[in-house]
Amino acid sequence: MIGPLLVTGASGYLGRAILASSEPPVIATRVSSAEPAGPALEWLRLDVRDAAAVEELFERVRPA
Repeated sequence: MIGPLLVTGASGYLGRAILASSEPPVIATRVSSAEPAGPALEWLRLDVRDAAAVEELFERVRPA
């Protein structure tokens, strides 16, 4: 089984466009505290500059 699609920066311009054209399962990340809107299965806060947090997320999610 292939894991979910992981979209980083999903609250940004390109991220929202990717979400709009994606099918579930989708896990989306954002760095802002603004409440996101979109079809993501799950929204997570993540700063991609934090290598340990990114590694932990990949271990947990196992994205496609």
